[in-house]
Amino acid sequence: MRIAIIGTGRVAQALAAGWTKAGHDLTLGSRDPRAKQGLGFTVAGLADATGPADVVVNATPGASSSRRSPRPAPAPSMAKC
Repeated sequence: MRIAIIGTGRVAQALAAGWTKAGHDLTLGSRDPRAKQGLGFTVAGLADATGPADVVVNATPGASSSRRSPRPAPAPSMAKC
């Protein structure tokens, strides 16, 4: 499964480690991906990370993070549920 995690902090990295170990294709999404290289995971811009993902997880702090979401709600995969 292709998973995108919005965020690059401790929570995002912990989730990424577990899901990568489980065999999932994972990308971390960042507003500044160049500054976040070297984390041990693929880091891309928000749109590039979330576009091809089957699942998107928001691992950023605070209520303001929902305003920065690159995807409209509901996500296309959820519209069929």
